[in-house]
Amino acid sequence: MTRPIPPGWYPDPSGAPGARYWNGLAWTIHRAPPAPRAHAAAPPRTLSSPSYPDSLQRRLADRIAAHPGITAAAVIYLGIGLAFAMDGYWAAMKGWAFLAALVGGPAGLVLLAVRRTKRRREARERCRQHDARLAARAEREHQALLRGDLDVGVFGAYRPEPLSQPDRSPDAAEQMRRTAWQPELSDQRPAVRPNNPAPWHIVTQWPTRQFRSPAENSTPPDSCSAE
Repeated sequence: MTRPIPPGWYPDPSGAPGARYWNGLAWTIHRAPPAPRAHAAAPPRTLSSPSYPDSLQRRLADRIAAHPGITAAAVIYLGIGLAFAMDGYWAAMKGWAFLAALVGGPAGLVLLAVRRTKRRREARERCRQHDARLAARAEREHQALLRGDLDVGVFGAYRPEPLSQPDRSPDAAEQMRRTAWQPELSDQRPAVRPNNPAPWHIVTQWPTRQFRSPAENSTPPDSCSAE
């Protein structure tokens, strides 16, 4: 039975650069860009007393490291050619030259293989340290999320820019509501209740108090009573 993967930041499974947050059940949409690389400052260059032998040796070593196969083949064939080209006094040294070329060629190949293996080991160590830093940062952000610190728990070291203050002016809907036409109801007179209302008037209209009482309905206006 496999153990569940704890929540945190992990390398993006899609292959994109950066990390992606795993909530314990599935991958979320939260992504973190890759950490910026620190650029090492260039050493100061001096114009006095240049070291030509050192630069020549450095360039030669770089060429040999860049083309190990060509270098090994050149050493082997050069040794064999020197062995067959020597005559006279060097005839006695043919055997030693051939032996040196025969031994030096495989020895050079072995050294190149050891160097390449060492570089691979160093690259794996750098990758392991990078994964360890990602795991430590993901654990730190996960603990912050459990404490309720959403800013650090969600964004970590890559917090977005703070939003500007929202506009306090009313929105378009509120402006339309304010400027909409509203009828004037101040000069309207209430409806008059009939003397003999229908049953449905009593049921539907009377409870709402929309009509005046029969006494008010039978009372003539002031102008008529004055006459």
